[in-house]
Amino acid sequence: MLFVKKDMQISKINLEENTQSRVEINQNTVDEYAADLKEGAKFPPVVLFHDGKNFLIGDGWHRLLAFKKAGKKNIEAEIKVGGERDAVLIQSVPIQRTACSVRMRTKEMP
Repeated sequence: MLFVKKDMQISKINLEENTQSRVEINQNTVDEYAADLKEGAKFPPVVLFHDGKNFLIGDGWHRLLAFKKAGKKNIEAEIKVGGERDAVLIQSVPIQRTACSVRMRTKEMP
């Protein structure tokens, strides 16, 4: 699937659509990520789907909410063509990530 990588305005991302596959947001994770951001941590881009009207979150709810909490206006995103179904299906293989694993993964990225 082709995608465009860009710096996305958080305010343009639709947070109303229910594309979150987890039962609830882990606020401790959001808080930890936000604190890490304030210390200069880098995170992988979130994955968004654009249905022609809305930008829906496919992967990265906790990161996105952490960016908002940290007062960031933009977030790096991979934008793909698709809708709500695509945004949910990309999450079909659950992976437990911690702030530490995200930081380690980011260090591995070129």
